[in-house]
Amino acid sequence: MATATIISITGQAWARDEAGNLRELSIGDVLQEGEVLITSSNGSVELDFADGTGLSRVEGGQEVAVTPDLVSDLIVATDASAQDDDLEALLAALDDEDGDLLDLLDATAAGGVGAGGGGGGSDFVRLARITEETDSLSFETSGGLEDAELIDFGGAPDAEIAEEVDTTAPAVSVDLEAATGDIYSADEISNGVNATVTLGAGTAVGDTLVVIDG
Repeated sequence: MATATIISITGQAWARDEAGNLRELSIGDVLQEGEVLITSSNGSVELDFADGTGLSRVEGGQEVAVTPDLVSDLIVATDASAQDDDLEALLAALDDEDGDLLDLLDATAAGGVGAGGGGGGSDFVRLARITEETDSLSFETSGGLEDAELIDFGGAPDAEIAEEVDTTAPAVSVDLEAATGDIYSADEISNGVNATVTLGAGTAVGDTLVVIDG
């Protein structure tokens, strides 16, 4: 014999027997087989059939007859409603840039968001549907190292800085005029001598020319 215990009530709910008599329901009341559960338009009722299937939810504005088949019918309806609520909450979170999707998924797994009656197996179905909705998401991956600014923190010196200064003296040639064998005698030197000095490339005005008499 199918019976159901009222676990929670939102709004108002009544039971109508086979003779048409109405009684207002409260938490803890038991619905008997053959009675009809009636919920107000803005109400809802959670039922426990004490058969291990968990809680079953009846939404507002419903008239539900208590029969042996009622348990399975309510479980299917409750799971579908919970899954739809979870998907709507998930899609809303995806559109909310300030929201944290991980917080929503944690709450859903714990039964916090859209958790219907806790019927067996509903978590698996809900997860499969959520995965299907998020497979088409694309994540922004543009940009990368090619746009990054490279910073030199030191290392090999710059080529211009590392170039050594040429300290080699420019080539200088001296041509002694009227000297015998390119050597002046003491008499020739005493009378004065002429010499032609040729400066090589790289010399400039102000350079010092040192002549050694030896």
